[in-house]
Amino acid sequence: MAGTRLYLVIIGDIIRSRLRQERAALQKRFQTALGYSALKFADRVISPPTLTIGDEFQVVLPPDGPVFELLAQFEFSMNYIPFRYGFGLGGISTQINRKAAIGMDGPAFYNAREALETARKSGFIYHFKGAGAPYTQSINLLLHWMSLKRASWKLLKKQSYYLYHHRGMKQKDIAHRLEVSQPAISRIIRDPAFGLTVDSSRHIELLWREAQG
Repeated sequence: MAGTRLYLVIIGDIIRSRLRQERAALQKRFQTALGYSALKFADRVISPPTLTIGDEFQVVLPPDGPVFELLAQFEFSMNYIPFRYGFGLGGISTQINRKAAIGMDGPAFYNAREALETARKSGFIYHFKGAGAPYTQSINLLLHWMSLKRASWKLLKKQSYYLYHHRGMKQKDIAHRLEVSQPAISRIIRDPAFGLTVDSSRHIELLWREAQG
């Protein structure tokens, strides 16, 4: 991949969206959450999170972009309606659209689409593809481990994860915000898998940065 500028494309979609009631309210929440993410990360993405077809969205980031910070904030805004994600690393062969993550083409998009289909078939939340990208197997082992752990987390744990690791809130403030006891939050944060999930996401982002060379 030397000499080719790489981009990281994320395609996300709602799991079993057609089975959900109140579709109009869901779509409104979806659009609001994407709009907020687009504003919050405007100076850190290539093309902002954009609703595409059905219940899917796309976003284009540089290889050193805030992937898991963006997804954590987005999922919090969506109140953890379950999503799956395909991550694709590669070039973009068309002109970059800075206003919306649509109207572009190239290997980064093909890889993200294929990764999403693999995630859908395998049942994992996350999957990655980057033709020729180093460490692809290692990245997917970590992504699949994170998928299994995240799937087992209850809502309180997911909310605590975001507020503690991505908002930097103190335990007492998280407890007050979520209307639970501080010892309950402390037990969640002390869970070894809680910290390992953070470490795994940071290591994956490091490997993506190194792929650009």
